[in-house]
Amino acid sequence: MSEERNSVVEFSNVYYTDYMTFAIKKLGTAPTSLAFVHPFDTRIWTFILIVLLFMPLVYKLLLRTRDSYLQVLLQLLGAVLGQSMNTYGTR
Repeated sequence: MSEERNSVVEFSNVYYTDYMTFAIKKLGTAPTSLAFVHPFDTRIWTFILIVLLFMPLVYKLLLRTRDSYLQVLLQLLGAVLGQSMNTYGTR
């Protein structure tokens, strides 16, 4: 880092350095509404869908819940999307 750059910009201290990076090739004029789909291949999205449909069955078997498959599926989808998961009344 040059002395000139260091005098112009105030940098913060590094708390954690992650050496793993993730990069994709920039797609020219892709629609922004589907931008999250483009980084992965169709096979990856198919596998993710299969896992999301299979996990409620595993969840029901391991926790022995009385909730329906649809209720567990919606709970897991909510957890994947960042919503907290309520597991108090599931036993």
